[in-house]
Order: sequence, then structure tokens, then C-alpha cells
Amino acid sequence: MASKNIDPTWWVGLDVAKQTLEAAVHPPWQPGMTVPFSDLRRQGFPRTREGVGKMLAWLDSLGLEGDIRAVMEATGNYSIELAGWLVSMRPELAPAIADPKKVSYFFKSLGLRSKTDRIDAAALSRFGAERVPTPWQPPTPEYAQLQQLSRQRTFIVEAQVAARNRMDEIREAKAIVKFHQKHIDGLVKAQDEIEEAMRRHVETHAALQEAIARLDTIPGVGFITAATILGELGDLTRFTSSRSLSAFSGTAPKLFDSGTSIKKKPRMSKQGSPRTRQALYLAAMAAVRTGTNALARFYAAMVAKGKPKMAALGAVMRKLLVLMRALLVHGTCYRENSPEKNVFAAA
Repeated sequence: MASKNIDPTWWVGLDVAKQTLEAAVHPPWQPGMTVPFSDLRRQGFPRTREGVGKMLAWLDSLGLEGDIRAVMEATGNYSIELAGWLVSMRPELAPAIADPKKVSYFFKSLGLRSKTDRIDAAALSRFGAERVPTPWQPPTPEYAQLQQLSRQRTFIVEAQVAARNRMDEIREAKAIVKFHQKHIDGLVKAQDEIEEAMRRHVETHAALQEAIARLDTIPGVGFITAATILGELGDLTRFTSSRSLSAFSGTAPKLFDSGTSIKKKPRMSKQGSPRTRQALYLAAMAAVRTGTNALARFYAAMVAKGKPKMAALGAVMRKLLVLMRALLVHGTCYRENSPEKNVFAAA
């Protein structure tokens, strides 16, 4: 009879690269068990749909008894595409896409002396067996497209900043300035075009258009901010609580308190997508600058109580995100005339 402490799930760790994927299979986990990575069954495959089919056939040939799940580290489109193939071809694998920071800390805890694709796949399988990450939830097509458009806009904006900084360095080189200015003008045009594409995309999806219209009523939140947040986080109503949303976005506070000697000030955990926090930071800055809305008054009250300005701004960022979810859950818009306790009641 199997021990009650054994999770009867086999974990397939997948190290994902542009063209290849390395798979390693870890047996059901029992606390305290030791499984040398060299004992794990491992195999490499092309990172294509056909390669995934071969990997599934290989798994079937192993004759594993019990549930089988897969886990990979987030590697942008490579891992998302692979997870999509797995969901469509073998949904019971319930693939998980793990936070790279968590994976990195876990790898360090194993004390690995080498780093190769095969070792990483084995370590990922151990991560899955021990940590049991939650399954990846694919975004709906409209949210996925919005994310791609939003990220392309971010790339263009960052390229603009780099180009303008470069202009300051070459201003004395008159022959080069003219050509560099054309490059900047091209980036500005590209930004206008991508933003117009974002608006057209939103207009073709009624639910998305309604959601962004509601978020646009919040001070400091405009179309770009709302589109970026929804693109990165998806439908905010899928989060069962404001706490889970804050934790997922990395805006929840991280406490440092140990014994009687270590008591540091709480800081933002910064888990999840940095694009979400960047958008919230800019929105929070815009909201508090006016000094007339409830968010600005909330910020001013925290600073008056002695909170550092950056800590107070972080609190506004969390409040903004939680307020966004509340408006969508309750199907309403921001109402500035309400007292603060009512404005933020749902948040």
C-alpha cells in the first residue's frame, strides 16, 4: 500500500529553448526521498508540435502508473507555445509555467555544480514534484492578442528612449544626427500605429471594450494603462480575491521580520510581470499629482503619517489594481463623489 505522504503524480520537467526541449521524468514525491538526477529518465526533442507528439509517445512507452503533469520555466513565447501544444494534445498533463525567480532560488537550494539543459530539466521535474505548481491557464484569444500588441508598444517606447539618449551623445556629429532623427521619427510613427491597432482590437471585442471603459474612469488610468494591465493579467474577475490578485501581480507587501533583531520595512514583493508594475507606477504617479481625487488624498494621508513617499506610492499602486478588479466584478465605474471608505469599499 502506498504511503499517505506520497503524491501519486509523476512530474515531467521541460527545459525549453528556441528549437529544442529537454524532458526529464521524476517519480511520485515522498518527503525525504532522494532521487539522483542520473537515475531520472530523460530525452531530448525538437520544440515543435511534432516534437511534442514524439515526447508524448515516449512518455506512454515508459508505462508510468498514476497521474502525470508537466512543468517548465517561463521563457516568453517559447514556453507559452509549448504549453498550448500540451493543453491541446494532452490536457491531463495540466502544464505549469513556473516563475523564473522561484525556479532560480529552488535550483540554488539544490546546490547544483553544473548547468546544462539536461540538468535543468531534471531540476524542474524535482521542482514540480516538491512544489506542485498550479496549472497554466491560457488567456482567451482577445486577451492574448492584446498582450502581444501591448508588449510590442512597450518595446517601441523603450527603443525610443534609447534612441533619444543616443541623440544626446551624438549631437555634435551633424552628419549622423539627421539619420538618427529619421530613426526616432520612425519609432514615433510606429508607436502611433501600434496604439491605433490596440484601439481597433479593443473595439472589436465588446467585453474588452466595456472593461477598459470602466477602468478608464479611475484617476490616473487611461486607455494604454488599462490595456496593458488587462493584457498582462487577463480578465481580472478570474481572481477570487483582491489578495490573490495583489500576490499574482507582485504588488503585495513582502515582510521582513525575524526574532527580535531583524525588522525591516515591508517592500513590494515584485513577483510576476514587471510590465504590470510599470504601468501601475505611471498611473499612480499621474493620480497623486492632481491632489484632488481620493487616491491622491489617500497618498497624502500616508505621507502625513510618516510613510516614505515610495512606500505610499506602492500602496496607491496596490489600491489602483484592487480597485480595477472591484469595478469589473461589480460592473460599475469609479465615482469620485463617494467618501473614500465607499470608493474603496469593494477594494
